[in-house]
Amino acid sequence: MMHLLTVFLWTGHANAEIASVSEESSEIALVEIHDVTYPKVERVVNRTVRRIQRRRIMGSVVLISYKGDVIYLDRRGWQNKKIKQEMELDTLFRMYSLSKPVTSAAVLQLAEQGLIELEDPIDKYIPELSNLEVYNPLGNKPAEQQPTIGQLLCHSAGFSYGFFGVGPVDTLYNLNHPLMAKDSDGFIERLAVLPLVFEPGTDWRYGVSIDVLGVLIERVTGQSFGEYLEANIFEPLGMHDTGFVVSEEDVDRLGPMYTRFGVELESVAESPFRTERFESGGGGLVSTMYDYHQFAEMIVHQGTVDGTQVLSEASVQLMQTNQLAEGVRAVNGDGFGYGFQVQIEANNQSPVGEYTWDGIGSTHFWASPEHDLYVITLAQYMPFIPVMKYSLRPRIYKALDIEWQ
Repeated sequence: MMHLLTVFLWTGHANAEIASVSEESSEIALVEIHDVTYPKVERVVNRTVRRIQRRRIMGSVVLISYKGDVIYLDRRGWQNKKIKQEMELDTLFRMYSLSKPVTSAAVLQLAEQGLIELEDPIDKYIPELSNLEVYNPLGNKPAEQQPTIGQLLCHSAGFSYGFFGVGPVDTLYNLNHPLMAKDSDGFIERLAVLPLVFEPGTDWRYGVSIDVLGVLIERVTGQSFGEYLEANIFEPLGMHDTGFVVSEEDVDRLGPMYTRFGVELESVAESPFRTERFESGGGGLVSTMYDYHQFAEMIVHQGTVDGTQVLSEASVQLMQTNQLAEGVRAVNGDGFGYGFQVQIEANNQSPVGEYTWDGIGSTHFWASPEHDLYVITLAQYMPFIPVMKYSLRPRIYKALDIEWQ
């Protein structure tokens, strides 16, 4: 990963912006943004983050964009508490499942180019998956239809994860987990012998579907997954600090993964993100606040950033709106698009149309198109703890005087 000299410009009015200055320098200059036009936002975010970090999270970075401007950007706490290294705006984060929207965008690029159709069965491109069966306690049965690319994009294909232990199929995953394979061929080999949880398209289950799509990209393009992302997502968006491996040059910008009571769950020295491994489309990326902000800007601006078009507006709409079959619902009864969970009924946390996703290391993104608002919060804490999201989200809406029925 290369350094990108980026300045987050402080402003005392509503025209805060983020500017890329140079790609050549090895220095990084980052400053906070505190837009005085929104003092209530400043107060509630600072107070909420301080309270959370006293109890659990060691450090975090928070960015809020509203009506086209970044109105808040700051970091608090520790990147590495043991050595008293403060959290920085250019800290590298294990993004885990915030990798999924990036992979989904890459798949939609292939569809735009006519290289795939979203209705295609996945075994058209990955023939090892042509004989998938559906779990049955009396004996697995052949799937009536093979999962489609579209079903994989919205987690209705029938694949599971294993990690969450929700039934006998998860138990089978954990006996020889596909994500522990050393490469994409090994991943597919392990997955091909595991049963689906249900007939494709009939239900929703969070799982390794987006990892399958990373392999799809390799098979269709003839490139490694990382090479494709670099050329078609990262380079066009200026995401020069995003990738699958943290280089020795950048390792001082990576902190430990923490767990309860400030204990290091994964030290920097032992992090698998420092070595070559299976390039997981579902959870393998490391990134920074600046880089993920660039990706978010592309999504909220319908595929284009600073005149560079990465996706069509039609493809972005597929990511931001529910694509599940009638009667199928995702977690909490919500919809799911080709990359994000979608709010289809308002509640006290979220308005209709808000789309969101998270990473298991407590990284979060959510956006409300109606209100021209999005928020990114990055921390490094496992097991997954959504306290930053669930604490900040209603307070930010309230501080901006945003209401809904």
